[in-house]
Amino acid sequence: MVSSRVTAFESYCGMTNSSSQLLRTAFWLRDRFCALAGVRPINGFAQERPKASPVAGDVVDFFKVDYITNDELFLVANDRHLCVLVALMLSPALGLKRELTITASVKTHNLFGKVYMVPVAYAHGLIVRRMLRQLTSRA
Repeated sequence: MVSSRVTAFESYCGMTNSSSQLLRTAFWLRDRFCALAGVRPINGFAQERPKASPVAGDVVDFFKVDYITNDELFLVANDRHLCVLVALMLSPALGLKRELTITASVKTHNLFGKVYMVPVAYAHGLIVRRMLRQLTSRA
């Protein structure tokens, strides 16, 4: 549950605005490993957050904003090894709180994408749970 006053984009920012050293190291390792296959680096989450909400077509961190409203944010990252869609959706307010649902979908394009996803699939669940705790501890 998050505050009923936050938007989907503010929820995303709350989850990503302070990356741990472990996560920064994981992004660094990811970029080095992927460079071997000619995949562009993503460099992790930016330390500086936009002052205003983005619009469809803008880039936030390593994602393209596909769709955005106050209650929904769809982010896409498409590369030669996979395509990722992340959707953040806020339920209608229940008093001072509302439920945040996050859905991620990954489609691999090739063998490298499948190999890449083996460690990432496991780590991703741990990382997202930690980011959600970080967000909800502020709510």
